[in-house]
Amino acid sequence: MRIKFTKETTLDLFNKLNFLEDLSELLDQYSFGKGLDTIFICLNSVDPEIVSWRDFETGLVVKRKYTKSKKTLEFTYKLNHKQMKEAQTKEEVLHIILEGFKKTYNEINALGIKDFDVDKFYSVVTTAIEDFARNDYVPIEKLFVAQPEGIRELPEEEKMKEVIFWEIIEQSKEERKDFEHQAELLIDKLSQLSEKAVVGFEFTFREMLSKSYHYNVLAAAKIIDGYTDDDSFLYFRCRLLAEGRGFYFKAIENPDYLADNFITDTDGELMLSIADKAFIKKLGENTEKELPRDVALSYMNYDEEESLSGERWEEKDLPQRYPRLWERYRSESLA
Repeated sequence: MRIKFTKETTLDLFNKLNFLEDLSELLDQYSFGKGLDTIFICLNSVDPEIVSWRDFETGLVVKRKYTKSKKTLEFTYKLNHKQMKEAQTKEEVLHIILEGFKKTYNEINALGIKDFDVDKFYSVVTTAIEDFARNDYVPIEKLFVAQPEGIRELPEEEKMKEVIFWEIIEQSKEERKDFEHQAELLIDKLSQLSEKAVVGFEFTFREMLSKSYHYNVLAAAKIIDGYTDDDSFLYFRCRLLAEGRGFYFKAIENPDYLADNFITDTDGELMLSIADKAFIKKLGENTEKELPRDVALSYMNYDEEESLSGERWEEKDLPQRYPRLWERYRSESLA
């Protein structure tokens, strides 16, 4: 499903909403039922001194249209111009957007669209806006200059959609008792999907892991664990990935984030066999079909990653480079 945020504003507010494309990207490909393929959400905020109408309250739905033949929903709601003009930060702007979005529920629910989970839609969009406001969402392309070498481009048709991949990871995190339990939950969830989806999970898992083959993450592993080798670095990245999308990319962008937000007593190696175990659980121990890990191996081999992304560092510089993380982990071990 495609979700697209658009804007209708006077020029004084235009730049305050320049992040809508990134917000739309975060929501793209979620599924809320077969009744809709596309949802357009338009945010309207117009200076009443320029256009002769009163400054409506935030959340007022001024347009809603459901086209059954095209499986499309379009709706426009107001953002109070005075509120928007006074907002000084992206977080304040997003708070107004979220306040308004929640108020539109009754109007959209009243349309009675069949095969559309309106409650899930409002829950997912609300969570996405809240995450975006906390900067838990970091556009991937802003973090990396180049992909690590030794990686063939993964076939798009084989991969699981990223939003679905992360939704599965984050659901398992919410339900887990501990890391081992999370691994069991992932195996169970994947085994209920199609064979193609299980293989697709492995492809996307490898692609996402490659994003953390980064000097920032290597520094975090060195500080937290006290040492790194190829295997321990891989397992460390798996541990980060298991915490969900926002956590994962926030940690790559700024390892100091891990000073207050990381569980260290887990073994990330469990993540490497999730897809294979789910595949076997689905098809049985005696299946002769190629396991997901073997299928994906020709495209991306963990042992062939050669070039770290990001800025190189010297170990002596780590206390100054990541002071909070160093204070949290290394100062204790040195004391």
